Amino acid sequence: RARRGGVLQGPTRMFFSGGDGDGGELGGAIDKATDPMLLGVDWGANLEICDMILSDPAGPSIAVKCLRRKIKTDNPKVINLALQLTDATIKNGNHAMHAAIASKEFMGDMVSLTDGKRGWEIREEALKLIQDDFEKLKNDLVVVEEKIKLCREMLPQSPGIETDDTLAEVIGFLEGCKPRMVDLIEAGMQGMLDEGLLGMALAINDDLLKTLEAEENGTPLPPMSPSIGGGGGGGGGG
Repeated sequence: RARRGGVLQGPTRMFFSGGDGDGGELGGAIDKATDPMLLGVDWGANLEICDMILSDPAGPSIAVKCLRRKIKTDNPKVINLALQLTDATIKNGNHAMHAAIASKEFMGDMVSLTDGKRGWEIREEALKLIQDDFEKLKNDLVVVEEKIKLCREMLPQSPGIETDDTLAEVIGFLEGCKPRMVDLIEAGMQGMLDEGLLGMALAINDDLLKTLEAEENGTPLPPMSPSIGGGGGGGGGG
C-alpha cells in the first residue's frame, strides 16, 4: 500500500533530513567564513550560515561537504576557522546537522585532527567538538524514543494512516529516521561513538523498526527495549 508521511517541521525535522547538492550560496558563505585572510572568527557570518543550513533540508549535507574540505587543508588558520564554524553549527543547528557531523566520514576527519600534528589548539578544539556533538545526538535520540512511544500509544486506537493524519505524520517522521539511524550506528561500529551512545542507538533503532513493522502489517506491538523503555511498551495490535 502507498505510504503517507508527514512533512517534518521545526523540532521534528531531525537529523534524519537528507539531501545533496553543490555548495552554491552556502558554500560561498563557508568559503568567506574560513578565509585565511580574516583577522579572526566572524561570529556574525557563522550565525548567518547556521540560518542558511536551517532553511534548507539539504543544508547539513552541503555544509559538511564544504567543512570537510576546509578541515583537510594544510593551513592551520583555515582549519581553526572551520572548527569554530562547526562549533556554531552544533550549538545553533538542527538535529540533521548534528547527525551529519556524526557521520563516519566527518568524524574520521575530526579524529585525524586529534593526533596533534596540526597543533595543540586544533587537537583540543577537535576533541571538544566531538564530545559536544555526541551530547546533542543523545538529546536527538531521546526525541526519537518519545516519537516511538507516541506512535505505539496511538496505534491501538487509530484506524490507520490512510485516515489518521496525526498518525501519518508520526509514521512519516519515523520512516525518515531509518536511514539516519543506520548511518549513526555505522559510525558507532567504526568506533566514532562511545559504547553508551551506540547501545542507545541500537536499542532505539530496534524499537523503531519493530514499531514500523507492526504498523504496516497490523501485528501486535512487541515490548520496547528495557534499556530505553523502562521495561514497558504496550501490546495490542494496530
